[in-house]
Amino acid sequence: MRRLFILALILLLAVPFCAHAQLWPPSVYPGAGTYAPSGAAALTTITITEVQAGATICVGLNMTPTAATPGTCDSTAGEFTYTTPFPVSSYGSSFTISALGTQTGYTNSN
Repeated sequence: MRRLFILALILLLAVPFCAHAQLWPPSVYPGAGTYAPSGAAALTTITITEVQAGATICVGLNMTPTAATPGTCDSTAGEFTYTTPFPVSSYGSSFTISALGTQTGYTNSN
């Protein structure tokens, strides 16, 4: 009976640490779609929000971003660390955005 109690206590203490092991993916606004290049309905900026406070957001343009070291975005061509909304006009008429959340002590988001 005592072994069962100790095992239950260990599991109870371990669950909170396991539940937050992987970050949720960042949210990209607006979502996937085709947007007008100009006019009243034109999309002018892309905004990305983190789900976990303190997480770093890695952005890839026409590629999947990577972060080999949690908390730091890799600096490959087409990838950057997101800090502020960015203009669509800087990247041409057609591109795909991918975002990754990374933070020390957590597994990167998918």
